[in-house]
Order: sequence, then structure tokens, then C-alpha cells
Amino acid sequence: RSPTLAVKNPESSKSVRRRPLKIRRILVPLDGSGHALKALHYAIYFARQSGAEIETIRVVEPTVYPEGNVIPTRSQDPDAIAMATARAHMREIGSRMIPEGIPWKNKVMMGVPYHEIVEYAHANKVDLLIVTTHGYSGLKHFFLGSDAEKIVRHAPCPVLVVRDKEHDFVSQPGRRRAK
Repeated sequence: RSPTLAVKNPESSKSVRRRPLKIRRILVPLDGSGHALKALHYAIYFARQSGAEIETIRVVEPTVYPEGNVIPTRSQDPDAIAMATARAHMREIGSRMIPEGIPWKNKVMMGVPYHEIVEYAHANKVDLLIVTTHGYSGLKHFFLGSDAEKIVRHAPCPVLVVRDKEHDFVSQPGRRRAK
């Protein structure tokens, strides 16, 4: 059985029609932090329920060189090193965390995280985006902004935002449910 979404029929206020929830592609942006993996646990849960494919994405922000500084050679290029490290990390996460039988692929790219994530979701017809938020507030939020907030505003599909310290409805290996 697939999950069901009840949708009110606009032609009649009394009738309700049930339609299967069709989630084929779930996109999970990972930033390299441990708490971002919480979104992956939710994606695994939804993928098991719907038969969806999980796509993980990591966006590496390019190094900005102050004017007048020497740009390193290719062998020292911090962007190339960051991309290689991110690719290795994403392969390791996928092979370690995503169970057999759940289709999975990953993408590592360079750019502005929220922009690349939204563009990727649009170009690849993603059905559900699952993101984590650091939960910054006050000055930290003002100066750092929130990629999760920007993704919610611009995403072409529904977005599930998961906070690290919030009640879970999906159990995670090695963690107890919040009370």
C-alpha cells in the first residue's frame, strides 16, 4: 500500500477524494555536518514507504580570494581539494547509511548552496526536498542567513524542514526518540 493523501474536491464541499501520494524523487542536501544526516533518516523512511529514489546533494562554496592575493596552483587549489573531499564523503555516507534496495545517487557541485539546490530540484523534477536547519536566531541568523529558509521560499516542490533538537517521528539508529 502506498501512502494516501486526502484532497478536498473543489466542486463539492461534501466529497473527499483519496489520491495516492506519489513521491518518486527525494532530494536531501548534506552540508558535511553530523546533524544534516537527520534529514537522510527521514528520506530513508519516506523512500521505504513510497518506493522513491533518494538523491543526496552537496554544494561546495567556492573560495573567494581577496584582491591582490596570489591564486594557488591546481595542485594546491582549495576548491579542487574541497570537491574531492566532498565526493569521498558523499560516497561513504551513501554506502554506509542507505539500505540495500533503496535507489540512491549523489551529486557534488560548486556554487551558492540554496541556489544550486533549488535549481537541481527544478531540473530533476524532485518531488520532495528534506533539509535540516541549524536553528540559528538573532544576530547569527541575520549575518549567516538560512539556506533552509531560502530553499523553502524558492523550491519547486514541498520541503520538509527538520531541526536537530526537535521531536522525531522517524527513529534513527543510535538515537532515542525525544520525549
